Amino acid sequence: MASAPTYAYANASIPTAKTQIVGPSTAKRQIRKLTFINNSGGDLTVNLWIDTSGIIETLFLPTKTIANLQTWSCFDIEGHVLEPNGTMSVQASGNNLAMNVSTITVTT
Repeated sequence: MASAPTYAYANASIPTAKTQIVGPSTAKRQIRKLTFINNSGGDLTVNLWIDTSGIIETLFLPTKTIANLQTWSCFDIEGHVLEPNGTMSVQASGNNLAMNVSTITVTT
């Protein structure tokens, strides 16, 4: 079993349409850190869904408001494991909300 730190997304701008981040099909991915950065000029909201198994997506974080020029770390998601083909989906209420996701990818 091998593991390696990876960035699933680094300073990625979150679109206003629900966007899915798909894990690798042959490896598990453990979420280590998830941070949102708001540089929009006003408050924005974000929603987060997670599907650890690749089967059923559930709302993990309903409508979190992040103030302008603020960062917010989602500590509740840290440690969750996305099985092969597991997904995380995000949606912002406006432009210029960025996201950093660091993960550990585990292969067998």
